[in-house]
Amino acid sequence: HYFIQSNLSMTLAVILTVSDTCSAGSAEDTSGPHIGAKISEWRSATSIERHCVPDNISQIQFCLHSAVEKARLLSGAHVFISSGGTGLSPHDVTVKAIAPLLDKQATGIMSRIVNKCAEKTHFAMLSNPLVGIKENMLVICLPGSKKAVTEYLDQIIPLMDHILDLIGKEEKSISAFHKKLSESSHTCPHKTNEHKSPAKTKSHRREVAFRSRQSTWPMLSVPEALCIISSAVKTNQDELTTINLPLFNCNEDKQSFNNLVAYGHVTAFDIISKENVPNYRASIKDGYAVVSSDGIGDFNVATVSKMGENSSCTVLSGTVARVTTGGMVPLGADAVVQVEDTELVSATVDGEEDVIKILSAVAPGTDIRPVGSDIAKGDVLLPAKCQLYSAY
Repeated sequence: HYFIQSNLSMTLAVILTVSDTCSAGSAEDTSGPHIGAKISEWRSATSIERHCVPDNISQIQFCLHSAVEKARLLSGAHVFISSGGTGLSPHDVTVKAIAPLLDKQATGIMSRIVNKCAEKTHFAMLSNPLVGIKENMLVICLPGSKKAVTEYLDQIIPLMDHILDLIGKEEKSISAFHKKLSESSHTCPHKTNEHKSPAKTKSHRREVAFRSRQSTWPMLSVPEALCIISSAVKTNQDELTTINLPLFNCNEDKQSFNNLVAYGHVTAFDIISKENVPNYRASIKDGYAVVSSDGIGDFNVATVSKMGENSSCTVLSGTVARVTTGGMVPLGADAVVQVEDTELVSATVDGEEDVIKILSAVAPGTDIRPVGSDIAKGDVLLPAKCQLYSAY
């Protein structure tokens, strides 16, 4: 193998052990520390984070999202390696959790790993490793055993520098690698004693005069080609199942990524809003709900409307209602005067406002969010075939 050392700025390596028993503390995590040691041996300038979660899709995806968010703030490319959950049993969910999140899968690396390890044991074919890219992170999903981790990393680490250079677009390192590879693997026949006559010397290039003049591929009509493509990508709709899921696990006290039941699933239909947001006229500022035609002057404070409270009062001409940001604008009022444009005239004995002075006139609708201004009833919140992820 030939290596060109990449830019040795600090590399982030996030290692995730996926195991019910290890996360519960009833078994020792041996693969996670071993991966950390192999990564440190590969590149000393590495910041290693280790985590352990049960075989839970939401928690696995949350760890990858957290790692990607950290890597996004750093230059260059970084590494996320998981161990466990790559088998064929229904309980093994790591690949199911990670694969939909990847921007690209490295199928060549996966095939090489399995083929090489299968030379030692046929059981390697029962594993389901995953290698891919998520933004500026190389993502690797390995089996849970320490032995398998060693065998798999021995196949990947020799190319790790070059892979990270490609992900991080390190042009100088990439060019140097290709130059070194070319110099070491290229052999010119005319420099050997095999061909003594210059007339018989063969060029290492394929000369255009001696190119094949017959296509090696059969000619297909457009309908035939489309038929082949269609059969390759056709999905049997009868095999797709639709299930109803709550957004969060109702049995959990805290709504977080750890219990986000619908996370990673795909919407079967358009998700339609059943109500308006806001469902009442809401004040944009702290101030006073007024009848705009009253103009400036002194006004009695008839009521108070706070956010989260329903106001059943009606503002009459000559009176105002104190409102907080997000509070309901009472009936009768058609505008809000911000508190900065008012003065206190008098207060009650218990400290409530009694009379205030309006210093600036306002137009109808000033600083009021109309009903449904954020989301209107009937709006499409999520279209069909939308995969549910966290927003960046």
